[in-house]
Amino acid sequence: CPICNIYQETEYHLFYTCIKIQTAQILLQQSLISEQNNIPAHYEQNTKKAILLNIIPTTDRKLIRRHLEILAFYRQVIWSVRLDAKFRKKKFTQNAIKTRFKYWVDKVRKKERERE
Repeated sequence: CPICNIYQETEYHLFYTCIKIQTAQILLQQSLISEQNNIPAHYEQNTKKAILLNIIPTTDRKLIRRHLEILAFYRQVIWSVRLDAKFRKKKFTQNAIKTRFKYWVDKVRKKERERE
């Protein structure tokens, strides 16, 4: 894995189990909690399904749109970090990856507030 330099790079590892993405993943979990349906996204299976299969534990259309957008940004950030690590030989901390992801989460939330 170009990000952690420890484990073999697989899609599962890169987006779900890599130690360097764990704080970003916690932020993702917090962003996906579906209070309306009382289904916490922090349950391991719900997070795994969201990241790897785009299955969101909610039926609210407004929440689904927001959650899918946040998921897309999560994957985009992880992939761009992977590319920078692999081809530009950059090193990333957990906090640096989380900060990149938090920027996009905040942007989605701001856009949603403006729509209301």
